[in-house]
Amino acid sequence: MKKITLLLCLLCLMVLSTQVKAQQCAKLDSLRRILRLTKDIKVHINTLNLMAAEYAKEDPEGAALNLARRALNQAKKYKHEEGVADALINIGLIDYKALTEYEEAIKDFKDALAIYEKIKNKEKIANTQEIIGKFYFDLFYLRTDNTNYKSSLEYYQKALKSREELGQKKQMAKIYEVMSELHGHLNQDDKAIDALEKALTILEDLGENKTNNTRLIAKYKSKYEKIQKLNRLKNIYLYIGIGLLVALVIVSLLTATGHKRSADTLKEQNDQIAKQKKEIEDKARTIAQQKDLVENAKEEIESFSLVPSYVFNEIRENGRYEPRQYEKVSILFADLEDFTNVSQGMGSDKLVEELNVTFNKFDAITGNHNLIKIKTIGDSYMAAGGIPEKNNRNPVDAILAALEMTRFINEKRAEKEAAGEPYWRVRIGINTGYVTAGVVGDKRFAYDVWGETVNTAKLIEIKSESGQVAVSQQTYNLVKDLFDFQSGGEVEMKHKEAIEKYVVVGIKAELSLGGDGIEPNETFRGKVGDMEFA
Repeated sequence: MKKITLLLCLLCLMVLSTQVKAQQCAKLDSLRRILRLTKDIKVHINTLNLMAAEYAKEDPEGAALNLARRALNQAKKYKHEEGVADALINIGLIDYKALTEYEEAIKDFKDALAIYEKIKNKEKIANTQEIIGKFYFDLFYLRTDNTNYKSSLEYYQKALKSREELGQKKQMAKIYEVMSELHGHLNQDDKAIDALEKALTILEDLGENKTNNTRLIAKYKSKYEKIQKLNRLKNIYLYIGIGLLVALVIVSLLTATGHKRSADTLKEQNDQIAKQKKEIEDKARTIAQQKDLVENAKEEIESFSLVPSYVFNEIRENGRYEPRQYEKVSILFADLEDFTNVSQGMGSDKLVEELNVTFNKFDAITGNHNLIKIKTIGDSYMAAGGIPEKNNRNPVDAILAALEMTRFINEKRAEKEAAGEPYWRVRIGINTGYVTAGVVGDKRFAYDVWGETVNTAKLIEIKSESGQVAVSQQTYNLVKDLFDFQSGGEVEMKHKEAIEKYVVVGIKAELSLGGDGIEPNETFRGKVGDMEFA
């Protein structure tokens, strides 16, 4: 009979799970349709944020993170402040769920809170204050830092005030319950009792009752009474001890001889010296331990500085990262032309500064277009799209990033030439196809990719002309309906047939804002959305 009951329960859970999954799929389908049909940029951004929140329930570091970043970039571009704040909340929650990037997550939450306060959205202010409070509460278990309880309590108190202004009593009761638990952790049992009693009063006013709250109040009261009793006994014993000590001192002063007093003074001095020596040794040990912790932390940061967070998590969890094969990855190589000639006219400090400006800008551009930097070698920059999280739109992302990188270099070159200074040019090659991705190194890890796709992308870049963004036949076939191209001729391959190369002119006029071929319009985004969810 027990087995039959268990089986029925499992079947019910399976049916319920299927229904929830079906509801989520239906909701996502509706949101995709809105994304394709809407012409309102704010609706477009809000829909991206809603989709990110839905995907975060199943796949936080995959489509959810990509959608949230897209929403953030577009909201910033079109100055949709609420959209920026919503995207920051989504990104922060994804980092928070992944148990990494704690500082980034809390910064995102606080930046979002500042925006909600600026636009006076009281409901979202209260929600964000609770999110930050819960973040600090959960962070205690990860960082074992008691100050996080105090930070959590601070934000829950702010949330309580916000909910009170909104007249949301049920939410106030829930916050009082959490605050009670926080006071308990901080050994503030009188405040824990007070918070629970307030929660219970609100619930009773609403026609609800929580037996558990009544039981917890009794528990805290019992503990509080015991602590008060112990404190009273402690005070009594303290006064008795002080009295005995005073009496002992008086007797000692009356009976001790001069010699004895000298001996006692010497002994006290020796004891004090020994005590100070021990304190110094303890502090030295503490400093050494802290130094070891700092060195270990520094070593770990340096070890993982060249791997994505997704890869970092797997190495931390399993001790290694299993190599993976990807069928559709876009590889981008960018090479700075005239680098040797330009660098000869610069001092070493100036050269490093200019390279930092260029490569930091490339990092920002590729990041905004969902690509990751693989590495830089001298004056060459390599990035990839579609890894470590798979997506279908990576050929489009790679070309949009390449066009923006080219515009940046052209603008920078014009500025330098106007000032009578030389500056380098850039040529970029892109190829899409099958790659293997993995981590190399046993102390300092680096995430890298290998395969014929990588070699072909490099060869296309080498065979391209200054200022060009060139792509392979494979990439061209995937994006020819979105961009205008010119034939770039054939590229000779070692031990293989020659391949066609195409030079990107720009986005098709009918798919760009103002028809200038630079910024994508809503129709372009709709086509890319169809590609992403194909």
